[in-house]
Amino acid sequence: MCCRVFLVEEQKRYQIFKNNMKIAREVQSYDLGTATYGASPFADLTGFYFHVCVKSVVFWLCEALQFVVEIAILVSITVVIQVT
Repeated sequence: MCCRVFLVEEQKRYQIFKNNMKIAREVQSYDLGTATYGASPFADLTGFYFHVCVKSVVFWLCEALQFVVEIAILVSITVVIQVT
């Protein structure tokens, strides 16, 4: 049973991959040479899954980095105030 479930999932992801490659070829035909579209580590993900999982993680990392930068700025302002 476990192997069958894996095969069904694998087939589903392969169909998603094939569809994404079809879309990539179409988009590439309209591109003006500014980008390359094709296979990537995310090529077997649906747009929804990519948006929910990958983009939300990137957004979270950007928010965390912005927080670290703001803390660094506050610390440097505090040091400047204490030194003068």
